[in-house]
This record gives sequence, C-alpha cells and structure tokens, in this order.
Amino acid sequence: MNPIRKYLLLFFAVSASLLFCYDILLPYGALLCIFSIALLFFIEPDHVILTAQNLLFLISRTILLLLPAIFSDVYYYEPIGTRLIQGEIPYSTFQFEYPPLTLIPILLGKVLSLFFGDSDHYRFWFQIPLLVFDLGVYQWLRRRAYPGAVSLTYILLPLLLYPLWYDRLDLVIGLILMMAGISFSEKKTIRAISLIGIATLYKIVPMIATVFAPLFRFKLRPLQRENLVYLVLFTIALLGSALFPKAWIEVFQYHTGRPIQAESLWATLDYLYRTFTDSGDFNNFVVQSHGSFGINPYLNLNLISELTLPILLAALGIFFLRFYKRHPFECFHLLIPFMLFLCFSRVFSPQYLIWIVPLIGVSRFQITKTLDRWVLVLSCLVCGMSSILLIHYLDFTNVRMDLWLLLSVRNIFCLCILVLLFLKLKESLKTAPSSQ
Repeated sequence: MNPIRKYLLLFFAVSASLLFCYDILLPYGALLCIFSIALLFFIEPDHVILTAQNLLFLISRTILLLLPAIFSDVYYYEPIGTRLIQGEIPYSTFQFEYPPLTLIPILLGKVLSLFFGDSDHYRFWFQIPLLVFDLGVYQWLRRRAYPGAVSLTYILLPLLLYPLWYDRLDLVIGLILMMAGISFSEKKTIRAISLIGIATLYKIVPMIATVFAPLFRFKLRPLQRENLVYLVLFTIALLGSALFPKAWIEVFQYHTGRPIQAESLWATLDYLYRTFTDSGDFNNFVVQSHGSFGINPYLNLNLISELTLPILLAALGIFFLRFYKRHPFECFHLLIPFMLFLCFSRVFSPQYLIWIVPLIGVSRFQITKTLDRWVLVLSCLVCGMSSILLIHYLDFTNVRMDLWLLLSVRNIFCLCILVLLFLKLKESLKTAPSSQ
C-alpha cells in the first residue's frame, strides 16, 4: 500500500477510535471518516499531495476555527485586552503571568473586535491572527518541499487537539520552534537563534533550547537578507520586552511558586501510589492554584520534581557537545528537550502539546519505519487523550477514577515517545554521516 494511504489509515483509525468514544464528538468524527474515505479511495495515490494537501489544510483549519470553545483561555485573555485598551499598564496596575510579547495577540484580538464592531465575539477575532500566522508558516513549510506524509502530520494532528489549537497563546511558540528546527537543519544558525530568542521572549520555556549551544557557532560575514530580517525582529522584540523591566521578575516568581500540576507525571506517580497502596485518601487531593489545578501530594515529591528536569537537561546538553562534532542536526532532536520538559516538569498544561505537534510534523518520521510509526501512533493517542481529559475537565478535577487512569496512560505514552526519540537518536549515531 502507498505510504500516504498507510499514513491516512493509521491516523483515522487511531483518531476515530478515540473520538467515537464520546457522543459530543460523533459528528466531528463522522466528518473526518467520510473525508478520509474520499482521500483514500477516490484520489490517485501519486496525486494525493498535489491535489488535496492545500484543501485538507484549509478544511482542517476551518474545522478548528468553527468548533465550540471547551475550557478556552480566551475568556481569560479578553479582560486583559480590555484593560490594555483602557490604558492600564501590565505588571504595574495589574498582574500578568506571561512575558510582554504574549500581550500582542491578546491586544490584537481586542483591537480587531472593536474595529469591526463585534466586541461580543472576541474569541473569533483572537483566533483570526493565529490562523493567518498558521497559514503563513504552512506556506513557508511548503516552499521547503517536505515529504507528503510529514506535511500531513502537521495538517492532521492538530485536529486531535481541537479544544486547544486556536484557543491558546501557545500556537505561536509551536510554529516558531518548528521554524527554528528547520533553520538548524538547513544550517541557518542566525535565523534559528533569532527564532528561539523570540520564542523565549514570548514564553520562558523555549530557553531550554540552549542545550543545542554547540550549534550556535556561526561565522561573522555579510548577512543574507532573510537572516537579517529575523535578527531585526528579535532585536525589536528584545527592546520591546525591555520596556517592562518588572515583567521578568513577576513571571519567574509566579511560575516558580506553582504547585505540582494535576496533569503532570509527578501527580500521576502520587495518584498511582495512593491507589495501589491504599495510602491516604482523595479528599482535597486536587486544589486550585495559580490559575490551574495542582495536587496536595502524599509523597514528598517537591525536591525531586524540582531537580530532575534541570539535571536531565544538563546531561543532554553535555551529550550534544560531543554529538554535534560528528553528526548533523535533525529536526527530531529539538523534540527531545521539550519532551523531557513535558515528562518531568512540575507543570504539564495541555496546551504544551501545541509546542511539539508542529515539530513532529517536520521531523521526517516515516510510516514505513517501526520506530517512527510508533512515535506517530503514540502522538495521536497522547493528543486525543489530552482532548478527552479537557472535555471532561470538571470530572477530572473531582478525581473521577477512569479519567485519572486515562491521564496515567497518557503520561506513560509521553515517556514512551521520549524513549523512542532516544532510540532514534542512538540509531542515528550508527548511520548519520559526519557533519565536518
């Protein structure tokens, strides 16, 4: 069977099995299955990408745009946009938990809603700039002639994250990281560093990409126009962020004070320990704090949860010091530190998956290879399970046991993806040519 058909069959088999489990998603799942049948059986294999890729992208993004909100963060952003319009200053007259660059899409959505006299539909106008950015990056990606199945991953996988894709600020991070990964693979170092810098000014977490410091070498020579554009954008973003000197102190204080989040691996360990040892009860197990839900841990996890991630990232950085002396960068390498973050951070918000989905889409995973196939299967399952948890989030926070079991399996699958990425890295040690 043609690899494109194999990929589509795999995606829709996994997604349909998840989506049809919940009646709220039956019409959505039916639409996907009908469209997949049309692609699989009525379009010639050799012309799938040429004739259907753009159409499939537009249909998938239209579905994402039109589906109703489910625990959307947009309703948190709207009053912030209103306060900005009224002239209030963030980090001074009101608290804001993210770096200054994240104010741009919030403010832009409010300005558009007021300009078009549609202030009652802020969510729609917040999503439109994200959609435009998504379309722009898609065209940027197509110009680089990525294989069809890889592009299909980027097109289709967001459908399994539909409650999140255009309802969070994090899409900007995911798309910028994807562009940075491609830039590193093309040896466009200045462009890649500029993009990572912009992403870090947008949200702090992308600074973990400093584990790729061995790649940050570049020669001082006349800059190409494209690289100069990215460098200028980073400089503007840096100067703009400098206008809010208190921002970084407040952001660090806010996030370092967060408890172990309920969706994290550490919360799963505590839950499983309580379940299998009959230790403690689940009264007041989940608590609301810092705009999300954390746990009151029975186990003493605070120190180990704070130290594990920095130690693992430091070890990864030391490994890459030697690795990149002999081997070239591949896009899936950038997935590794962010999967480490997802697996071992004290905080695992579902929108963090938006960071890695675009990277999966450009990591050249091939459905015909066993390791790659399992990465794609588990990625579909992780995204689908995360959406199911979000749909039933109130029941989850009330410690409904089947949902906590689903969360446990989801986090185990995340660990499995991380292990598979390390196995793929080990495989590249044997097969990759020297970069020098």
